[in-house]
Amino acid sequence: MNILFVHGAWHNAGCWSKLTPLLESSGISCHCLTLPGHKGREQNPFSVSMKVYSQAVCDYAEDIVKKTGEQLVLVGHSMGGLVISVAGEQMPHLFKRLIYLSALVPSQASSPLDIMKNAPNPAMRKMVSMNIFKGVMEVKKGKEKELFYHNCDDVVVNEEVNNHCPQPIRPFLARHRWSHERLGSIPKDYIECLDDRAVLIDVQRHLQKSMTFERVVSIAGSDHSPFLSQPEELASVMISLLDVSS
Repeated sequence: MNILFVHGAWHNAGCWSKLTPLLESSGISCHCLTLPGHKGREQNPFSVSMKVYSQAVCDYAEDIVKKTGEQLVLVGHSMGGLVISVAGEQMPHLFKRLIYLSALVPSQASSPLDIMKNAPNPAMRKMVSMNIFKGVMEVKKGKEKELFYHNCDDVVVNEEVNNHCPQPIRPFLARHRWSHERLGSIPKDYIECLDDRAVLIDVQRHLQKSMTFERVVSIAGSDHSPFLSQPEELASVMISLLDVSS
């Protein structure tokens, strides 16, 4: 079985490094890509859109499917939930299952930026600033642990923050419409993080109403980044989901 991991805003593919060895030890092949415009794959932020993101995912996935002859599982964290949704709508034949990890889910009625603005999360609004002249959103320096990693030790936090980059704004501006015939045809699961301070649990559960999830699994006490703070538990949850769906 092959899994393709899609990171969230500000991050890059390195965020999965503690989780993937645990899955690979169970015989799961893990693939992680860095989205265009993020650290290690730099690009002018004004040229980065959700279409650019989703095309990068589809190109990567198509290459894996051609090599293996099998559909793959697509996992999206946070903003990555939007990316995998658009990719699933674009090329549904590539994917056997989508797993959303404390992820944003596209609404037919609102843009992601609208969702963020309307979400009852004062902490996010205080810790994230927009620079429209540079076309990016930035997390205020020193606030990363409080927002994303409050269950992680400082060594892990510092390593991850070193991989951060300003987040291009454009992917958050457009509505991302999807159809039941394409994205809706792919089985989906949602993994909740109950102590998330970036995407609050009430927001996660509200977003889940935007589409049908076969299974919703909760990780108790988890911050926004269980792949760093609780990789063993997250691996156990994912293996359980994949055993059922394989």
